[in-house]
Amino acid sequence: VNAATSALVAGIMVGQIRALRRKIRDILGPDESSQRAYSTRIDIDAPAKQVWDVVTDFASYPTWNPLLTKVQGKLVVGGDLRVRAAFAPMAVPATVTAVDKPNRFEWEDHVPGKLLTPVFSVRLLPLPENRTRVVIAESFTGPLLPILSRRLDQQMPPLYDAMAEALAQQVKGGNETLS
Repeated sequence: VNAATSALVAGIMVGQIRALRRKIRDILGPDESSQRAYSTRIDIDAPAKQVWDVVTDFASYPTWNPLLTKVQGKLVVGGDLRVRAAFAPMAVPATVTAVDKPNRFEWEDHVPGKLLTPVFSVRLLPLPENRTRVVIAESFTGPLLPILSRRLDQQMPPLYDAMAEALAQQVKGGNETLS
């Protein structure tokens, strides 16, 4: 009887500690171990306006973005998008969280159950001589992250590098000088 009572009390205490940790995490936000971020950058020999036209042309995404096969919707703050990842069986809704034409945009995907929350962004930084630095980034948070983190760490960096190279090719139609 004492062992059963002790186990019950211990279970209640562990549950209370976990609930307290969740409340603290909700207040403070995710710590570094509960977030993964990936990015790449590339300098493209084209003005920011030309690059902006390509990165905001959702129909062209399959040609330069190996992670997304389809994006639909309007790129306005608060706008609703439908985003289909190459590895996903169906599209998920997303909300545009930032648009600063022609400098940057960002959207947040809404995976069912909030199991994983990807935030995708593109920043364009004008450089001298009609060049543009493009920074493509994505961060992930959510309860599935501890399970997926190793796989994401292996797969995402090369995909982002390939994405940057393909974007440069798309902007210049295959005749791009990269740096």
